[in-house]
Amino acid sequence: YKGYYNQTKASIIGYLCVEEESEGSEASVEKASVSDDRGSSMSGSTSSNNQNQEDKKNLINCGKSILLKNGKMVEVLSVEQLNAINLLNSKSINQILRVKDVENDERLLNMNFMIKDKQVSIKTSFENGVPVFNAKLLLKVNLVEVESGNDETKISTELLDLSPQIREKIDQKVKLDFSNAIALLKKNSADIIDVNRKFFLKNRKQYMNFIEGNDGAENFIKNVVFRLNIIIEAD
Repeated sequence: YKGYYNQTKASIIGYLCVEEESEGSEASVEKASVSDDRGSSMSGSTSSNNQNQEDKKNLINCGKSILLKNGKMVEVLSVEQLNAINLLNSKSINQILRVKDVENDERLLNMNFMIKDKQVSIKTSFENGVPVFNAKLLLKVNLVEVESGNDETKISTELLDLSPQIREKIDQKVKLDFSNAIALLKKNSADIIDVNRKFFLKNRKQYMNFIEGNDGAENFIKNVVFRLNIIIEAD
């Protein structure tokens, strides 16, 4: 409701799908955590006593989210897309960054890094009448898993450091994911990262003049130029 009645009429909510329980289904997805009093009413498994156990359904938390615009679902966001949107949220940590094809000792490796800490600094301005959103991120990451690119062999994470090549790979990965996420928000005129509010607070006069002559606050995000500067450190 808060998102529906704000200036941009956009919001994001968690997505729980209902799937039939099958052997091995819990290996790939995490079940939603619901309280006992709500679980029975939200699950299809208690509809009747004669229901076959094989027909049992469960709420599944796949890590996805739904982007709402004007109260309607416009996108189902993957975990990766949601992580990219949450890059600007300093409280959102423990995100996984998967970096592929890193050369090490003549091997191609895939590495999973976890963001253990994050510092976010944001500056807004108008350059030649164009709104510019500058974000500086300090990401403290921890290597949590390494796999051989060919045979998926697990390798001890203690053997690898943040080399210049790894830092560059992480930088490219983060910027690509962020760029794709911003393109998604612009496409749907969905300001769920408070771009309007930040410009209003820091550049009020220029912001008000801009939205009066450029389709209002709802479409403001479409006109913003985003710049991302990333500093990567080992946690």
